Amino acid sequence: MKRWIHPTRFVVLAVAAALPGCALFESLDRDRMEVLDDPRDADGGADADADADADADGDEDGDARTEGDPETGFDAEVDADADVDVDADTDSDADADADVDAGPSCGDGVVEEDEQCEPADTETDTNACGAPCTRRCDASSCTWLPCTSTDAYEHVCDGWDDDGNGRVDECLWCLEPTTGDGTTWLAIDGTDVTNVWTVGVASSGAPAVVHRDVASGWVAPATAGLDAPAALTAVWMDKSAGQPWVADVRGGVFRFEAAAGSWSQPGGGPAAAGVRLLGLAGRSEDEVWVVAEAGAVRTWNGIAWQTPPVPGGLPDLRDVVAPVGQPTWIVGADAVALSYADAGAPPARHPLPDGVAAFGVDIDDVHTVWAAGERSGVGVLVWWAGAEWLEEPVRVGGGRFVALWANPADGTLWLVRRGADERDSSIVVRNAAGAWRTILADGPAAGDPGYRAIWGAAAGAVLDVWVVGDDVLHYHAAGR
Repeated sequence: MKRWIHPTRFVVLAVAAALPGCALFESLDRDRMEVLDDPRDADGGADADADADADADGDEDGDARTEGDPETGFDAEVDADADVDVDADTDSDADADADVDAGPSCGDGVVEEDEQCEPADTETDTNACGAPCTRRCDASSCTWLPCTSTDAYEHVCDGWDDDGNGRVDECLWCLEPTTGDGTTWLAIDGTDVTNVWTVGVASSGAPAVVHRDVASGWVAPATAGLDAPAALTAVWMDKSAGQPWVADVRGGVFRFEAAAGSWSQPGGGPAAAGVRLLGLAGRSEDEVWVVAEAGAVRTWNGIAWQTPPVPGGLPDLRDVVAPVGQPTWIVGADAVALSYADAGAPPARHPLPDGVAAFGVDIDDVHTVWAAGERSGVGVLVWWAGAEWLEEPVRVGGGRFVALWANPADGTLWLVRRGADERDSSIVVRNAAGAWRTILADGPAAGDPGYRAIWGAAAGAVLDVWVVGDDVLHYHAAGR
């Protein structure tokens, strides 16, 4: 009998905490596998030859010692003398069917002392994200494989296809249950891993909002004060106050008042009545920007909503970023890109390359401005070089880029790509050296989620990224 043995198979669990955790653009060597002859025959035991001169231990050297039992790791000794019963039965017949007892036999239907399970066994557990999952028994070692769930994402980067879906190590992506079944999540933001908020629209059309509690998972706060039914389209976290602001399809902007457990509307009314708001960002509670359809821009100065100078005839404006100490950048359809040095002054216009429609904008760790979008359905990524936009080649599949997150800790760029079928989504990443890789991919099969927004948090060697759409996915890698 032959078995496939992976060289790291038996140390993965022991060193899991120290592994690099599916570091970007690095993987375990999945091709280094060796075939070992199993010293046992097909019935699970070592053959004992009926001939009196035959070696009873199957090691061909007559020393009556097995060279390292594969299950116990110890040598087994038997007397090679023809007068001694070697078949582990009680009749001393030394017949050809007699077997030397080689210890536990994986696959014999009995969970023995050095085994955890039998190949057909499964058990219910919870994965690292707290979601229900099923553990399967490894047929070669009779030990439990990592816990996987029906969402078809793996939870241990070990160089194996743990969940049997044909993909190896989906890099620690796992599905995080929320309280909103049937909800479409449209935006996400946070301050750190302990304070992450995502918003969208429930199947009923009502506004949907949840925040992530480290101990309890995703929790729905009170919705008192929000317009209903009105889908929430954007969220911005005030980093200094740890307070979420959200925008909706009716032009309303709301701020969560934790002490009261309800939402308030700064200014007492809509920021832009009747207008579908699409992007929200700020520097503090006294400077918040919101952009919308038909070229609408509004700013909150701590007292009232104002309309800054805006060029006429603008198309839909889809995203805005307002980093402290830097200009505010706005992007949208029809190659529009604007930068504001001050909310009271006219913006500078920086047209994107011809034919580009932008969906997302962000600024990286060295203050480079990036915009992501599409040209005729093909994803386009550009960066501002100080006097013009330059295109960054992204050779990892087709489809448009609908969201962008620049990791402020290491310069990596994360893009949400969507194909013609909105369920055909993937996450592609550019590392600091400029290399691209797809690290999460879903084909257009029925039930695959369509991703729409992304945000992450980096703390030292630990990286957490959330992607939202028809569900919420969480990427966690430690020791990158």
